[in-house]
This record gives sequence, C-alpha cells and structure tokens, in this order.
Amino acid sequence: MSAIGPTATRLLFDNDSAAVWLMDVGPGESFWSHYHHHDYILYYLTDTRAIAEQATKHEDELWTGRFASADAGAGILTRARSLYCIPADGFLSPGFDNIGSTRMLAALIECKRAGAPVEFASSEAFVGLPPEPGTVELLRNDRFTVCETVVAAGGSLAIEQTNDAAVISLDGETATGTWRAAGRHEVRASSGPYREVRMELLAQ
Repeated sequence: MSAIGPTATRLLFDNDSAAVWLMDVGPGESFWSHYHHHDYILYYLTDTRAIAEQATKHEDELWTGRFASADAGAGILTRARSLYCIPADGFLSPGFDNIGSTRMLAALIECKRAGAPVEFASSEAFVGLPPEPGTVELLRNDRFTVCETVVAAGGSLAIEQTNDAAVISLDGETATGTWRAAGRHEVRASSGPYREVRMELLAQ
C-alpha cells in the first residue's frame, strides 16, 4: 500500500465550513492512500482511466461499484462531468494509478459543517455534453446544492447565489478556491473560458 497522504493533491481553500481541493494526477502517476473524514463531492473535469492500488477485495468492490462505467477496457474509466456525492466513511481509501493517457482533473469539495450524513449519489446527466455558458444544477440534497457555471472567454455572467458557498474556479489554466457569501455575484472570464463548481451549504 502507498504512503498515506492528504485527501487530494492540491488544497485550494479551507475554513470551518468546507475545504476545496483539486485532484490532479497525470498519466502514469499514482495517488496515495487517504482518509475521508467529511462528506464530499467529486466532479470529474476530464476522462480518467485508473486502477485501485493494492486494494483489499472489499475496497476494490466498493471502488468499482462507485466509479465503474460500462466500458470493457482495463481499469475503471470515469467520464468527464461525472459527479459523485460520497459520505465520510472513516476507513483508509486505497490509492490508485492513472493508467490512461490523460490527466485526471477533478474538483473535490468537502462539507465540514455538522449535520446528518449524506447518502451516496452519482450522476452522469451531463457526461458527453460540452460545458455550455450558463449555470446548471448538478446535485441537491438536505445538506448542500452543487452547481456548475461556465462563462465564455472574455464574457461575464451574473450569479444569484442563495446560500454561502465553497467554490473552485478554473480561469484558463488557473485553479483557485474561495468562500463566497450568499447574494448576487458577477463572474468574468479573463485569461480564457471560466468554469466554476460550487457547493452551496444549506442553513441547518
């Protein structure tokens, strides 16, 4: 088993309510074993083919059951714009190897506010569809809502945000994380197309 490391590869923002991470694992690279102590969402930005690293039979079945798609190739292929909502499990998650030809890029946002555990959920509603300018709702449960907003290069868009939110933003090649209060906000694409994934935390 690989050494135990943090939840994802790059921590972009962290406060008492949420943590925003970017998963960035290149072709041929490995990601370490890790724990999940908070409920979280994982939103794939690229197609990823991976295989669990030295997983137990139970871990392999769980990993395969969560992330496998109808694909006959080696390992597990997860498509861009696949979304997973995963409850904190507390057990040691196995690492994985990226055996594909593309980088694994994914937004991972942890909900750190106390509340009833979320149920596991997944969605491939937008798989195969190119991100279009505007806002779409990806997931809604009793704890949080997850949305994706896209702005064409050089453009801007007003967002009506109902609740405080943890946000991961990708502006061109730059990824940032932030906490944004509820209200009306204008987002702009400066160095290229702008894309954000946000978790709006519902009032408890």
